[in-house]
Amino acid sequence: LRFLVANPSFVPDAYQQPMLEVEYSADPFFALPMGTQLSAEPGMVYTALSAVLPTTDDVYYWRTRMVTSAGPERWSATRSFTLTTEGSSDERWLQTDRGQVESMYSYDSGLQMDPHGGLLLGWRWLPLEVISGGYNGPIKQATLRVDTTLFLPSQRGNSRGFNCAVIEPVFGTIVDSLTFDTYSGREIAAQMADFLRQVPDDHVLMVGVEDDANGYPPSSIDGTNISSELRDELKRFGATVIDSVGFRDSYVLIGSRTDAASAVDDHFILGTALARDTLEVRATVGSFATPVIGPANSLQSLSWEGDVGSARSAVDLRIRALRGDVDTLLAEYRDVAPGQSIDISTLTLPSAFLRVEGTLRDPGGEQSPVLRGLRLDYVSQFPELGVTSQVVESDADSLLEGEELTVTAAVYNAGRAGAENLRVLLSVPGSSIRVEQPLPVLAADRTTPAEIEFTLPTTGLRGAQSYELSIDATGEGVEYYRANNVYSDGFIVGGDGAAPELDVLFDGVTIVDNDYVAPRPLIQIALRDASPLPVTDTSAVQLFLDGRRVWLMSDPRVQFATGDGEEKVSIDFTPELTDGLHFIAVSGKDASGNAADTIPYQVRFYVSSEAGVDEVYPYPSPTTGPMDFTFRVTGAEAPREAQVKIYTVAGRLIREMDIDPSQLRIGFNRAEWDGRDQDGDALANGVYFYKLIVRQGEESTEYVGRFAVLR
Repeated sequence: LRFLVANPSFVPDAYQQPMLEVEYSADPFFALPMGTQLSAEPGMVYTALSAVLPTTDDVYYWRTRMVTSAGPERWSATRSFTLTTEGSSDERWLQTDRGQVESMYSYDSGLQMDPHGGLLLGWRWLPLEVISGGYNGPIKQATLRVDTTLFLPSQRGNSRGFNCAVIEPVFGTIVDSLTFDTYSGREIAAQMADFLRQVPDDHVLMVGVEDDANGYPPSSIDGTNISSELRDELKRFGATVIDSVGFRDSYVLIGSRTDAASAVDDHFILGTALARDTLEVRATVGSFATPVIGPANSLQSLSWEGDVGSARSAVDLRIRALRGDVDTLLAEYRDVAPGQSIDISTLTLPSAFLRVEGTLRDPGGEQSPVLRGLRLDYVSQFPELGVTSQVVESDADSLLEGEELTVTAAVYNAGRAGAENLRVLLSVPGSSIRVEQPLPVLAADRTTPAEIEFTLPTTGLRGAQSYELSIDATGEGVEYYRANNVYSDGFIVGGDGAAPELDVLFDGVTIVDNDYVAPRPLIQIALRDASPLPVTDTSAVQLFLDGRRVWLMSDPRVQFATGDGEEKVSIDFTPELTDGLHFIAVSGKDASGNAADTIPYQVRFYVSSEAGVDEVYPYPSPTTGPMDFTFRVTGAEAPREAQVKIYTVAGRLIREMDIDPSQLRIGFNRAEWDGRDQDGDALANGVYFYKLIVRQGEESTEYVGRFAVLR
């Protein structure tokens, strides 16, 4: 015999020395010394253990648990199996032992267990209820209920007065029900008193007043038609407040002479009176139901074993298909004899799981049938999929919001059939994050898994989170055991606390306060951030020119773009600027709300449409060698070329340098000189002259200055 156990969702780590134990015994309470324990190291998802059992027919009970170096965990629920020498290539559901049969009934089903482990009819609780509605109350009618039988006296004609029902105490049968309209006069009260005297002492009397039982006081003797004779008879049944009942009052009573002290009665002047009680009676009908059976591809036969009881006794069997919360009756078989095998192979199963129900009947209470065993033969070929902590892994236990979590899983199939057309879902509970993938076709081989990998986004998550991996989350497939289809583990998502970078360029360069720019500059703004979160908020970057906000999404002078790399936002802004002083301010924040700086980027600059060159300086002067020639250019467009010429005091040209046109712009410019003449020799100490020539459009501007060399 092989036990195949689905491991718990979390299998302890190897350092805890986990072992899976199985205990089996012929005793459902495992109290007898014949119990045997098996143990093995847990497999990846399933653990197989083998045992050698006797060759005789018997019923065994088994349970399992995990044991670690810290001690054993709790035992699982107990299950059972029948060892039989009768061969069968298909599945058989067979319940014959007391522990098995006992699971098929509840204490309120009308059944009980006999000393030999069989089910038979026993005692049951019969609910009784009386509601009284006097004319002064809100409902103004009486209702008597015995179990599921409801009496509305008003449906029988005149129901005014005392409405009575008599219940015999053995089977709970209603033996009589009458209405006494004592409102009409005391002669009716006398009739009711005579009726009550004829009720056997052990029978239960139910009484409920409708409308009025007292009679109209001015026309009644002593103001009431409820005679002392009738009151005394009711008191023998346990009535305690009958003397208080007046005109149009509500009154109820449930009681018997044998046990008058336990009677229930109540009285209301303006309200509704209610009495409830229960009566223990012998059941003539009782029902049982098996636990869920299956899954089944098809059915074969159904039978029961036991004693038939009296000639009028019988056993009925029903098969129900289970789909969610809906039970569908497939077939019903009445008066099934013990040992009779019912062919159910033609039944069509709308679902793979089912339940067998039965009814024991003994209408005369003579001798109950006894059910000692139930058998259902069927075919069962389905997959059994599972995962545990040993086969599901994530690449990180903490990450930044926006980073992706990679989760890999190996899904095993320990069933009797392959699995196909199923899906695996990875989700974050409490969020809308769901990633789904098809499960590869998986053969019925518990040693070879199907590998699957997920990439889980974390955008919108913060703090401690968990992911849940679910095989066939919609339940479209059928398996033997679904509890191991789900695995969950935790991870932490941290927020990005680093500030992004904000770059602002005017025609490709960074400017400083009081610099000059072109009248129509290309202002480029870039928001850069190392966080993986994209910036989706179009107001994350705000731009102000001369105190007025530039609306980035609607201004035709703006080109706005977002990216997934480090450059989250890029903006090209091409304004038309008038001559004079201008002011620009730019602020930016990343997807986590971190600002690029504590204060926005701000710069003041000038615009001059008149072409010109000024602020020409050689630096440093005097120099020991290399130096820079700096100058400022104004105008509508950048210079197309510029040149620096160096002369001796005698006017001899000793060096001529052309400045790279791509380095020329409106505003601050710089030309580097290595301090050498045209032949590559260092200049001697002394004073030298330089000429800066700048050409803008068709105009050319020259500037002459001097500098000193001092080594």
